[in-house]
Order: sequence, then structure tokens, then C-alpha cells
Amino acid sequence: MQDGAAFDVVVIGGGVAGAACAFRLAGAGAHVLVLEREPRFADRVRGDVMYPWGVAEARRLGLGGVLDAVARPLRYWQTHVAGLPSPRPRDLAAEDAARRGAAGAREGAGAGETAVAFFHPELQAALLAAAERAGARVVRGAAATAVLGVGAPHGDDAGVPDSAAGEAEGVLGGRGKLRVMARAAGTEFEVGARLVIGADGRSSRARAWGGFRTLADEERLMFAGVMLEGAAVSSAREPRDTAHVFFAPSAGLLAMVLPVDERRTRVYGGYHLATGRRRLIGDGAFRELLGLVEAAGVPSRWLATAKQAGPLAQFSGADTWVSMPYAAGFALVGDAAAASDPSFGCGMALALRGARELTDALLAPGELGASPATGPAGEPAISFEPAAVDAAGSAYADATLHTTGALRRLTGWLRDVYREPGERADALRAELWPLFARDPARVPDVVVAGPDSPSDAAARARFFGDDASR
Repeated sequence: MQDGAAFDVVVIGGGVAGAACAFRLAGAGAHVLVLEREPRFADRVRGDVMYPWGVAEARRLGLGGVLDAVARPLRYWQTHVAGLPSPRPRDLAAEDAARRGAAGAREGAGAGETAVAFFHPELQAALLAAAERAGARVVRGAAATAVLGVGAPHGDDAGVPDSAAGEAEGVLGGRGKLRVMARAAGTEFEVGARLVIGADGRSSRARAWGGFRTLADEERLMFAGVMLEGAAVSSAREPRDTAHVFFAPSAGLLAMVLPVDERRTRVYGGYHLATGRRRLIGDGAFRELLGLVEAAGVPSRWLATAKQAGPLAQFSGADTWVSMPYAAGFALVGDAAAASDPSFGCGMALALRGARELTDALLAPGELGASPATGPAGEPAISFEPAAVDAAGSAYADATLHTTGALRRLTGWLRDVYREPGERADALRAELWPLFARDPARVPDVVVAGPDSPSDAAARARFFGDDASR
């Protein structure tokens, strides 16, 4: 990597959100650098499912084919609640087509999107390779160590040194607004950028470098998972075509069973800290995790011949987010901007929604950042003048704060009803279950509609039965 080189965009983190941004911006003609710390992606025990609204975002980004190549469609979704009869599996494609209407369904498709399952490292690798094919420069094993010049006035000399300007490929004719310090293969270097995108995950360091204020919910739920081989899973029509979610609300338990391919099944288990903290980490916790998911409702026969086929890890379910995901040439996307409780399964879809919202803003015509010319992929060419970038960043911030705020409200309501143990919660559920049985549409649909599901005061009253005589 050339020390002092300058780019239009430097993306810190080449995971799902970062690679998606790099793919679209490079395809529009931007000079993009991606700094990815991991030389090779490893199983991090989460992020193996994407809901229909996330699949639709992949297609809007131009990444539908990349996703299809590594993912398994899960057309059917079955939710089981302890003590209640299990409804028929949902046909997600049919529901998505009905929700969006004929114009919203994929061109040439007779139905809407399904959910999809995949092995997370395989999706990461495919997206990053797509970004590279689109023209992004990708450096693996490169860890960003600082971002300098944040908050400097536009045109300030805190950008790339004069010596960096020149004729080399990827070097701008002027100064970059921000400087990104990084290390790869034992060598330190710096690069300049008109826009820095922090996409370095839930424990983001970019947040601190950009001065972003991080907020978090109280930690109440925990979530653990492992990859299995040899697990049996019931199906609706075709083998392994159905995802299953199990709730045991009075015990605060959850389980998810996701067929990843013909051989592998991802199993997750969640519990409420009111029932005590468990140490679900490492191979020694395998049997305990299986016991938890069986207690949540997974039939023991599904797991009778299952063997561990990957690491076992546990995560906090507390939502984290930043108060403003853009400031002065520095944007956050993916979990760095907002990480949702993994037990509701929205993280991958949310990452692509954020990537689409940011790149939409940068590519919007006129005042939101793009010039009338078009880039090599047919997208509008992007203006990286500071005022244009700031206008796009502001538009992105408005859009993503709306999205993440809505999703946080919806999952918070679901948590209070489906995951909260205790007598008070049991009494509430006793009143709500009959209402939900008569009118299932009262329950927010984070699987098909995601953050587009109504989350206003009327929707809340409808969910909690405040609009009806219980």
C-alpha cells in the first residue's frame, strides 16, 4: 500500500456493510479503499440469516446475484410458542409479494423474496470479492489505527501531505479531508480520504475516532450459537426449506434453528439475565446450549445425532447505536452505526439497509451529492466536494436514524411480550394471546416488513391490546 495515497472513500472494515458500500461506490466510479483487518474471515457465530426485506436491499444495491450464489432460500418460517398451538409455517415469498404488490416483487419473479441462510464468512468473502471486481482496492490484514483531521475545516491542511499528490493510480490531485492511519504486515502507512466509512462492527473503534456518542440499552438478554452437522429439521414442502423459532416466554428462553445448507444447521439459544447468567462459551458449553434450546421447545429428536461443527460463543442482546451516524466527512454503517439484538435476527438486513441508505444519499441527484454524469456501472457519478458530502451525510443520518429507531421500538415491544419472564409478564400474555389468535396482524412483523412495519403509537396500542377490550 502506497504511503500517503489518497482516495475518494476509505472504508474501515470489509464485512457485509462495508463491502456493500465499497461495491456500489466503486461501481459508480469512486476511488475506494477497503481496509479489512482479517486476512481470512472466520466463523463469528452470528449473522447467518437475512430476512426478505434485507434480500430486497441486496437487490437494490446490485448484490442480489452475489447473495444468491452463497445463500440457501428459506421460503417458510415457523414460530412456536410454549403452551400455544403452532400455526402453519408462513410462506414468506407469498407474504412479501402481497406486502409490496406486483411492482415490488423482483422483475421476472412470480413471488416476493424469501429469507435466506448462509455461512457468514462465505457471504463476507463473496461481497468483498464483488467490491474488488467493481474497482475497489482491498487490503486484507490491514488494521486501521486512527483517523486524523476529524472536525478540521473543509480544505484544511490536515489532509494528505502535498507529497502524496501525483500521478499514481488512486491518488487525488488535491488534499484529502481526513487521514486514516493503518498497519499491515508490520508496516504503518497513512491514506487520505474525502469520505471515511466506519464499518468495523459492534465493538467499533471508528466511533471513538470520529467522536460519535454511543448509546446502549440495558443488558437483559443473552444469545449464544453454534454450527451443527447431522441435525434434523422439519420442513414445509422441500427438505430443509423452513426456519424455526421457539419461544418459552415464562422462562425467558428462545431458540432459532436455521438450515444453512444440506449438511449444516445453525442453532441459537437465548435467555434472560433475570434467570441468571450462563457461561455459554467454548466447546465445554455445547451440551448446556443444546439443553437450553430443547428447554425453549426444540424437539430433542432434531438434535439426537447432531455434532458440533464450529465454535460456540455468547453475545449480549443489548442494542447499541450512535446518536448521529455522520459528522464532517465520517459516516458509520452496519453494527458500528447501530447493532440490534441478535435474537431478533435483523442484523444482516439492517446492515444492507444502512449501506443502501448511505450510498443512495451519495448517489442522489443534485444537492445530495451526485453530479448529472454517470459512472461506469450506470450510477450517477459522485461529487466529493465537502458540501455535497455533508449534504449526503445529513440525508443518510436522517434515513438511518428513522430506520434504526423504528426497529428498536418494534423489537423492544416483542421482547417485553415474548422474552420477559415473571408473573406480571405472564398476566399480560394471558390477555394478549387470545387477541393475537383472533388477529395475528396485531404482532409487528420484523421478518417480512422489518422497520417498515408500523411502529407509531397506534401500532403500539394495537400490539398491547390497548385498543380493545381484553
